[in-house]
Amino acid sequence: METGKEVYPKYTINRNEVIYKTRDDLINYTIAFKLENDILSAIERKALDLVINNFLNRAKQLYGNAVKENSDSLLPPFLRRYSAGHTYVRCLSHCVNVLEQKKNHSEAVHILKDILLSQSVYCQDCRGRWFEKISSKFRKAFKRSKICVDCD
Repeated sequence: METGKEVYPKYTINRNEVIYKTRDDLINYTIAFKLENDILSAIERKALDLVINNFLNRAKQLYGNAVKENSDSLLPPFLRRYSAGHTYVRCLSHCVNVLEQKKNHSEAVHILKDILLSQSVYCQDCRGRWFEKISSKFRKAFKRSKICVDCD
């Protein structure tokens, strides 16, 4: 071994998983990624009404289509983040934050409860944050805890 040179051990890369089974899966992911980028840029520009009126309905619709043709549950959790469904869930989570800023708590709770928390494939690390939003922040807005208790 020479001084000053780093020598790394030999290893083989063993890749068994295919993230995109078809060309359409990759195209759907790029569409989802572009939608998330549009949502984030609109939030940055403070165009919150644009997010609520245009991007929210589009994200709901595309998420519904992505779930219908879903095979992402077969992927390991660390690879699911590169699927269209995961990106649409992130888009809906961004939209919930916007709805919360615009004081539209009922729609935000609906998205959290009926869409985001009803699935268990994507964004598993965000579930605690979503439950916390329903139980703490929205309980104050609704002044009743029955809607918070119903989230099983």
